[in-house]
Amino acid sequence: MTQEHLILSPEKTLLSFRLAPITRRMWAQLLDLMILTGISSLATTLSLLFFSALPEFAFAFSSFVTAFAFFGYFAISEAKFQGQTLGKKALNVRVISVDGTPITVRQAWLRNLLRIADLLPGAYVVGVTSILANPRAQRLGDMVAGTMVVVEPKVSTNFAAAPHRYGMHHFEQYLAELPNMTLEEYIAMKRLCDRFPYLPAEEQARSIQDLWVPFAERHQVPAFANVHPILMMEAVVMRFSRIHHLV
Repeated sequence: MTQEHLILSPEKTLLSFRLAPITRRMWAQLLDLMILTGISSLATTLSLLFFSALPEFAFAFSSFVTAFAFFGYFAISEAKFQGQTLGKKALNVRVISVDGTPITVRQAWLRNLLRIADLLPGAYVVGVTSILANPRAQRLGDMVAGTMVVVEPKVSTNFAAAPHRYGMHHFEQYLAELPNMTLEEYIAMKRLCDRFPYLPAEEQARSIQDLWVPFAERHQVPAFANVHPILMMEAVVMRFSRIHHLV
């Protein structure tokens, strides 16, 4: 298994991701399992408290909550927090798509529903074997979902990948309807927003100058002295996706 994964982006920039070591992934998993154990214990206690007269129902209820928590905790956390659970955040690792873009909701659920296969025949044997043998350190769920686990890079800015699926960007209010913006431009801008935090500083500057500045002039996107262009870029992406029902 290699320690580095290289991706050539559509912007012809070589992106480098450090694959998360299996030991770090195991510690993250252990922390998450401790959280899930607490949830399971709470569910069992509440079931016995409220359904003491129906022990079979109490057992079924606590079992359902535990099973849902096992899959739902990982999938919902990774989908909502851009590839991180509490355990992954503590160990500084993140799940991303194999093309370097943030994980999608579909990918989050798919990779976690297949945890059952990785657990076989017990003690995570299939999952660990797959991680050690795969060049991207992918378990079975990752291979099917098209994801991989990487070490969170240290970047010189405080930018985060654009949250295209959540809420309304606070700079959208300064944008027009973008009537002449094309789908191809949207895809290019979205890819740039997704990858921007992982680009070296010089590539960030070049991308803004070569891609964003001409686009902003062409579509009359306002510029503010105290606002970084990436924020306006995110607003454009979310504005276009909202107008055209892409989110």
